[in-house]
Amino acid sequence: DHVAGLLDRGRRTLGHLLDRADSELTHTHARVVALSPAATLRRGYAVLQRADGHVVRGPAEVTAGEALRARVADGEFSVKVSE
Repeated sequence: DHVAGLLDRGRRTLGHLLDRADSELTHTHARVVALSPAATLRRGYAVLQRADGHVVRGPAEVTAGEALRARVADGEFSVKVSE
């Protein structure tokens, strides 16, 4: 009876630890997905890149008439700076 009780207790403890680890993994995965650049693009944002591939971080980095690439969730397209 004592060994059976210890075995049962061990199984419950292991089950609890596995459930907790699964929950933590699920939450970590959700955070990684939410913070990914792809998730940001799916929310409607775009990433602008210059011809050399550098990301545009502010208006002072571009000049009128410059061609840029806009990356969005479903692909990319060309844009031209008008002013």
